[in-house]
Amino acid sequence: MSGKFIVFEGDDGSGKDTQIALLREAFAGRRDTVFTYEPGGGTALGAKIRAIVQDASLAIAPEADILLYSADRAQHMEEVIRPALDRGVHVLSNRFMLSTLAYQLCGRERRDLEPLFSAVHRYVVGQYEPDLTIFFDVPPEVALERTVSRGEKLTRFESRDSTFHERVRQGFLDHLPAPPC
Repeated sequence: MSGKFIVFEGDDGSGKDTQIALLREAFAGRRDTVFTYEPGGGTALGAKIRAIVQDASLAIAPEADILLYSADRAQHMEEVIRPALDRGVHVLSNRFMLSTLAYQLCGRERRDLEPLFSAVHRYVVGQYEPDLTIFFDVPPEVALERTVSRGEKLTRFESRDSTFHERVRQGFLDHLPAPPC
């Protein structure tokens, strides 16, 4: 029996982290659930890629961005997600494919790169698509206010203007999978 793969999606400041922290607390001590995230996902390579893609001082070409997130996802699938699901363990992930699509393609207005994204995604993920995607929909102004209120250094995407975040939100809304029922 394989585990269920549940993904939490939404813009920075949408409340994903808060809800996942509450779930992590409620599930503490259980062996049937793994919590993970993208980019990074608990792999050594992922941690290095996360540092690169979140660095606000870097100007990363859109194609390179997609390939960096895809490389992270490939390692994440190999080391964390596939093994857990194959053992019958449920996987709850903070971000996955939909975030890449919303930020890198829609937010950056590079829909022309969708064929590259789709081909790499199909190859990397294979049959391990999420069983359920939970989207946290918050107006970009609210999300940005929450993000800034944390007092942390803003990442490359958090520091973008509200127009960018509106495109990201619309990207999420346009590409959400159909409800399971």
